[in-house]
Amino acid sequence: MESSELLIEGKVSDLPWISRGVSGLVAKVSDSVALIRILQSFWGRMMITSALCYIHSHRVLQVDIGAHNVLLDWDDNVKLADFAGASLDGSEPQILCGIRAEHPAFPSSERPTVKTEIFSLGSLLYELETTRQPYHDKTDDEVEMLYCAGNFPDTGDLLLGQVITKCWMMEYKDAGDVLNDIKCIKGRSTVQMRKSHFILVLSLALVIYLARVRSLPRL
Repeated sequence: MESSELLIEGKVSDLPWISRGVSGLVAKVSDSVALIRILQSFWGRMMITSALCYIHSHRVLQVDIGAHNVLLDWDDNVKLADFAGASLDGSEPQILCGIRAEHPAFPSSERPTVKTEIFSLGSLLYELETTRQPYHDKTDDEVEMLYCAGNFPDTGDLLLGQVITKCWMMEYKDAGDVLNDIKCIKGRSTVQMRKSHFILVLSLALVIYLARVRSLPRL
C-alpha cells in the first residue's frame, strides 16, 4: 500500500479526494460543530471502528490513532489518515503514538499489535464523547503512572463507557468485537428512545384528553 492512499471500510481513496479534517477536537468545537456531531454519533464511531477492522485484516497497524488522524469527506464518510509511519505486515513503525493513546507496558510505538491499536481506539472514543483526551489536565508523566497502575478515567456516565474501559483493559480480541459491542449499545439505545417517545406521546395525549374533558360543560 502506498502512503498516498487511505483505507476505510474496504475502500481505497486517493488523498486528494479527502476534503475535510478534524484535528484538535477541543480547539475546533466552536467552528466544527457539525463535524463533531457526526463523529460523536453511533454512525461516526462505528465507521472509525470499521476502518480499523479493515486495515487490520490487511496486516496494517496505524499506530498513531487519534482525532488528529480522522477526516471526513463531503459525504460525511469517516476516513483514517496518515499511514506514512504505519506498521505494514509486521514492519517496525516509523511514528510515535500519543502518551494518552498507549499503555506504557505495551508501547504501540515500539511493538504495535491489534490490542495496542484497540487501546488507542478506546482513548479516541473517549475523546469523541467528552471532547477531551484522557486525563487532559495531567502531565504526561502522571498519565503514564496512572496507566501503569491500571487507573483510567471514569467512564460510568458515558454512552460507550463500557466499551472504552474494555479497550483500555485490552479485553477485546480484535476491532470486530469492539464494533459488535457498539452495535449492541446502539440497538439498546434505539429501543429505549422509542419507548421514551411512546411514553411522551401517550402522556401528551392524556393531557390533551383531560383538558378537553375539563372544558366540557357540566350538566
